[in-house]
This record gives sequence, C-alpha cells and structure tokens, in this order.
Amino acid sequence: MMPTSARRALIDRHVPGGAQLFHRIFTRLNCHGRPPQFIVEFHPYADLTHTIRLRQEIAYVRLSDILRDADLQVFESAAAILLSRMYRRKTPREYLNAYREFTYSCQTRARLTTLRRARGRKIPELPAGKFYDLAPLF
Repeated sequence: MMPTSARRALIDRHVPGGAQLFHRIFTRLNCHGRPPQFIVEFHPYADLTHTIRLRQEIAYVRLSDILRDADLQVFESAAAILLSRMYRRKTPREYLNAYREFTYSCQTRARLTTLRRARGRKIPELPAGKFYDLAPLF
C-alpha cells in the first residue's frame, strides 16, 4: 500500500474531468482516427509549460499547475493548442485569444514570477566555489 503522502501527491496532480475535456476538444478539432485514452495531470513546472506525448493508444498530458485555478475556457484553450500541434492542425483563433488573455493578465504574470523564483535555477550568492574562491578577484 502507498504511503499517505504519495497518494495525496497523486490525487493533487490529477485534473478532474481532464480526460473528457481532451476527448471533447479532440472531436471538436476534427482530428482523424480513434481518440486515444487521455491521462491528464498537473505538473509543478517553473513556467507556464504544457506537454503531451502519445505512447501506443495513451496520450499523457501534463499541464502546468498554474492552471489549477483557471477557468474552463483556459483549459479548453490549452487542450486545443496541444492537440492542434500534435495532430498538425491549425488552432482556432478563439482558443488562442482566450489563452493569450489568461497568460498576459497581471495576476498570471505575478504568479509566474513568484513560481520562477521559487522553482527556477538557484544562482549561488557566494563567490567561494567548489574549487576556487573568486572573492579576491572582485
């Protein structure tokens, strides 16, 4: 049996209704073929990054956890953009505009800045490195 913290992490990563949303957008974009099974989860990226990869008949989708509090329209836009790129379709303009509006909003920009500081690469502040001390040079 999994430890409680591991189960909680899996539950927190799951996007409720994500598979149905991607299936709906798949049919709306007129993608050819049988739709794959979608596994959609949030991932703690340091930026507004989303990925999709297709393995056999399963599409693994990772959405940035910044979208956790976003509107349904933003989720649909992210799904349409990912599926359009994967199936080489042109993304409808309304999805692009809705996604841009979300990403360019002041609230999203501020949240991204905070997350980049917390999750991004850490810049060492001390001049003493692993092999050399650069303090005498400056």
